[in-house]
Amino acid sequence: MTMVILSICLLLLIIFSAFFSGSETAVMTVNRYKLRTLANKGNKKANHLHRLLQRTDQLLATILLGNTLTHILASSLATMIVIHYFGPLGILPSTIILTIVILIFAELLPKTIAAVKPEAFSFKVVTSLSILVFICRPFVFGMTIISNWFIRLSGIDPHKSKNDVLSAEELRTVVDGPLLKLSAKNREMLLGVLDLPKVTVTDIMITKTDVIGIDINDSTEDIVRLVNNTPYSRLPVFKDDLEEIIGIIHIRNLVKDLTHNNFDKNKLKDYILSKTDEAYFVPESSTLLNQLFEFQKLNERIALIVDEYGDIQGLCTLDDILEEVVGEFTADITPNIKDVVFEKDGWLVIDGGLAIRVLNRLMSWSLPINGAKTISGLVIEELEMIPPPGTCIKISGYPLEVMHVKDNYIKTLRIHQNNITIKSNKT
Repeated sequence: MTMVILSICLLLLIIFSAFFSGSETAVMTVNRYKLRTLANKGNKKANHLHRLLQRTDQLLATILLGNTLTHILASSLATMIVIHYFGPLGILPSTIILTIVILIFAELLPKTIAAVKPEAFSFKVVTSLSILVFICRPFVFGMTIISNWFIRLSGIDPHKSKNDVLSAEELRTVVDGPLLKLSAKNREMLLGVLDLPKVTVTDIMITKTDVIGIDINDSTEDIVRLVNNTPYSRLPVFKDDLEEIIGIIHIRNLVKDLTHNNFDKNKLKDYILSKTDEAYFVPESSTLLNQLFEFQKLNERIALIVDEYGDIQGLCTLDDILEEVVGEFTADITPNIKDVVFEKDGWLVIDGGLAIRVLNRLMSWSLPINGAKTISGLVIEELEMIPPPGTCIKISGYPLEVMHVKDNYIKTLRIHQNNITIKSNKT
């Protein structure tokens, strides 16, 4: 009868060991940010566990104390049972068998379950752990004093709080990893926000050659036609060339006069100057994050990008920055990209001034963006020359063919959507 009781106690000790092993894995792998969110929403189990984890040293000491005691007691009971039935010769086989049983049923199995479902496992054991922490507090206190003394001897302060602040790269890993159950759209938005400090305004700007604006030397009819057909709410005003910028005008300031046909060419310059805001210039090295804050602080929506010599390189708007985070504002961006023409055979005819980032976002491609900003610049950078029409090259697996070149600039080119073999003229 005594051996039956000891066998039952041995089984219970193995179960207790599984409890402690699984609890240790669960509380250490539980998502702290998700736990804090659940606690803030009023989840009692989450709040209870969150408080326990505030003193991780006490919690771990209690779990280790319980697990160590169960292992020692289990080993002692197993030895007593084996000696009773088989004598001293059974000690070695019983040790091997008990080790295998503990590894499988008291370590591997509970820890695997706890690692797969840490929140569910933690919530089931949190009440029991709290009781054990309270009961074992005097023993844990003494153990903690001794262990902290040895820790201080190694030059580490055991009471120094760890830094829970995540760096941008660590936060990117969390957002892009499997722990956060995010939709693809939400993940892209969060990653877009994290990219703002690394992307400059030149990466998203409308290049100087593609900027649409009002030339005050144009005829009244041309200006009226431009204003009536423009999709933009603000336009730069210049004389002959964008370098001779006068300012930025809001289209709504012209609507009244256009409606009543009061647009007078002779008074056009004075009219535009009186209705125009001063142009806002930013250096090409300005990051999107910095520029977003500057737009907000200065109540601006359009910035002209200048290089180190003060020459205008292009134009950046607040909408362009926001689109880097939330994506295009239209439901289907394909019809709105006038610089891309889709052909039936899988080729795309592309304007050379199209930004690489725009094309990557449109087609879900990964053309290099570290150097040149436009497709034309990318081809010229790769070839290290201005190519003649008909030149073929493959970049990042995508075949490109130069179609038209004018004034040392690739006006149009073709690029295939798939990785196909073409004859390269790269020199």
